[in-house]
Amino acid sequence: MRIVVNSQWFMDPEAWEFLANHLLDDLVARLPAPALRAWSAGCSTGKEPFSLAVLLAEARPDLAWSILATDVDDAALTALRRRGPFTARDVENLPADWRKRHLEPGLPAFARAHLLERIDVAAHDLLHDAFPQQVGLVLYRNLETCFTAEQNAAVWRRFAGALLPGGIVFTGTLDRVPRAVEPLFEPLAPCFHRRR
Repeated sequence: MRIVVNSQWFMDPEAWEFLANHLLDDLVARLPAPALRAWSAGCSTGKEPFSLAVLLAEARPDLAWSILATDVDDAALTALRRRGPFTARDVENLPADWRKRHLEPGLPAFARAHLLERIDVAAHDLLHDAFPQQVGLVLYRNLETCFTAEQNAAVWRRFAGALLPGGIVFTGTLDRVPRAVEPLFEPLAPCFHRRR
């Protein structure tokens, strides 16, 4: 069974604030080079990777970073490449000053081109395709229900191989690390799991 999840920019704002205020600097300090490579797995139309792009631009303008945004749905990836459209509800968690800097004026909203310049968009099947390597941060949010327990555990094992030591997986509030791979990840806070 596949369940479609409603999402929006900065969904679960407290988790995004925790990333910005408590994890990001430590994550960057652990990187072998002063550059962050992030991966938004199962990104749909781009709300998650665009949220991360805005957060990185605002919280760490000094940092070199890139985001790989992947999904199996070609229509969703086309919307991401077009930078929208996004409804008022989609972007309601975005502070007004950030909207001015990172969204085109008016509704429906479209992300400004400078965000997409740092996002690589690609078709990718989490069950069959090779995973990117040397990743510092993986966004894997609200996708657990799309897979069987065995498939989800296999995805998490492959995340462990894709992440740099100390890299982090950022999940949705209801997602859980499969019991079979718990030894590979250190829980940091709700929604955040560090590769051991």
